[in-house]
Amino acid sequence: MISSTYAKLSGATFTGAITVPTMKVNSIINEGGSTQYTHRIDFGGIGSDHMDFYEYGGVYNFYKNTGHPGTDSATLLGKITTNGWEGNVVGNLTGTASKATADGNGLNIASNYAKLSGATFTGAVTGTSFAASNYMTVNSGNSGTAGGLALYGTTPTSYGIAMRNTSNGGKHGYVQGDWGIYNYMSGATNRGFVWKAAGTNVASISGEGHVVFNGSVTIGGNATNTSGCRQEFDADLKCLNFVFN
Repeated sequence: MISSTYAKLSGATFTGAITVPTMKVNSIINEGGSTQYTHRIDFGGIGSDHMDFYEYGGVYNFYKNTGHPGTDSATLLGKITTNGWEGNVVGNLTGTASKATADGNGLNIASNYAKLSGATFTGAVTGTSFAASNYMTVNSGNSGTAGGLALYGTTPTSYGIAMRNTSNGGKHGYVQGDWGIYNYMSGATNRGFVWKAAGTNVASISGEGHVVFNGSVTIGGNATNTSGCRQEFDADLKCLNFVFN
């Protein structure tokens, strides 16, 4: 029968594959009729110098397939989504690119990344090394009870340096104002702070507050040579005794 052997020139439905050397069509429609645009490609023509792609899901994938048949060897090269092109770009780009607002994992850039210049961190910053060509500011906060530079651990009040309000950090000696810069050392009292010059230890303050200088000490304009000995002073800097090294 003709109806089961031949296709009509208009409105025919094919149930199998069609192989032709050249096919001239205005549109390829996967679902629905000529007035539907769920999954569709419209080709250009005379007076219509463009092609239109329609996809209900809004995702257009581009693959390199090294296997045949099947898609088991298909590699996704990139895709077009509502965010634009997602994939590598090779070649020259001109014009002004749109500002990215999120990284590849969807994290908001403004709230999860620091600017290379003028960054302000609201939490702890941890790294193996930091370098600043000009200066680095460590903000203590308005309360004077937070912030600082931790040299070990996560808080500067164990091993570090910080600026504090003296109502929080305490006063000492002639430091009776409202602010002070504090150096912290925890653990045994024989720990402390050491100053080096040209690889040599030249001065130190122990955890108990003992001070030792290799060179001379100037008090009130008068220099005292401490070479070869150690002078011990009381709280009013009155000399108690000399301890020879």
